[in-house]
This record gives sequence, C-alpha cells and structure tokens, in this order.
Amino acid sequence: MALQFLTDGHYELASGLFYSKHRRPKYYIASDNLCQPHYWGLLPNDFWI
Repeated sequence: MALQFLTDGHYELASGLFYSKHRRPKYYIASDNLCQPHYWGLLPNDFWI
C-alpha cells in the first residue's frame, strides 16, 4: 500500500512485482524489524559495501 500511494503504481500478481505508473519496478525496503542486537544502531549506509 505504501508503494501504491507513493508512486501511483500497481502490483502485478503474475510477476509478483510492483510497477510505477511509468512501468518502472519499485521496491520497498524496511528496517523497522531488525531483531538481532548487533544490528541495533546501524544506519542504512552501514550495510552497503
């Protein structure tokens, strides 16, 4: 639902992908459910190599 409101796009059931109204695939990544203590306090840039 977040992607739909942010991009005015749609979910394709057959492919399992979400597309913007311009037919670009969009993804939603969340970090609000990190359960391991060694992940606490890390920022998104800490995960990119």
